[in-house]
Amino acid sequence: MNLEWKERVKYALAHQKEIEEKRLKREKKEFYKKLRKYVSVPILIGIFAAYFLWHQYGKDELIKVMLGWIIGLTLVATIMAYLPKNIQK
Repeated sequence: MNLEWKERVKYALAHQKEIEEKRLKREKKEFYKKLRKYVSVPILIGIFAAYFLWHQYGKDELIKVMLGWIIGLTLVATIMAYLPKNIQK
């Protein structure tokens, strides 16, 4: 009788732990789904990369890199904006 009771308790504890793990996993998925609705993953990666760059190399290096990217993207966007107009002529 005592052995059977121990097995039932062991099974109940294992089952409870499994249910708790599933609940935590479900809550984590719901949190990420809500977060994804407001902020996209590339933005989060960019923020993390900027923080890492600032933390490792300082704000001067971060500013240099950000200005370089801004200038580069501006040039590419400008070229792409004028390219179709020149091709059609």
